[in-house]
Amino acid sequence: MPPTPDPKRDAEFEILVKELEALHLQTDPALAEIAPARIARRMRTEMGVAAAIKGAKMAINDALEMLESAAPEQRELANSRLIESGCPPLHVLMAGRAKVARHILRQRRISNELDYYLLREVILGPAAWLTEEQRTLGSSLLADYERRTNGAV
Repeated sequence: MPPTPDPKRDAEFEILVKELEALHLQTDPALAEIAPARIARRMRTEMGVAAAIKGAKMAINDALEMLESAAPEQRELANSRLIESGCPPLHVLMAGRAKVARHILRQRRISNELDYYLLREVILGPAAWLTEEQRTLGSSLLADYERRTNGAV
């Protein structure tokens, strides 16, 4: 029996797909099959909305990580595409990512795989707002999560 549709989760998924489409700056038609939004829709069909939401969030986080070190023109293009799509602007998405990372550091615990990858990318990336103490704490939290999951991340 197929799962009962959940309008709230469906709406969340559609918002994430809009953000993915706006953040995907690749214009080569030969790569259309691997566009993150297309992959997310396929995941939804094959694995369900929960898995698709998780995958879409990971893909958005990856895109935001790449945009941190992108040329200003690419960042502006992504920002304008987000705004044109009715999504939050790039600085809002980046601030949300930093807010989640700060929350994880304050809690001193990584609770799931999404948080693990987000914190990992922030710790290993060029996040200028991190102090050395926060980087050290983050590295320790990553190692602890890897131990708890037996390295299954």
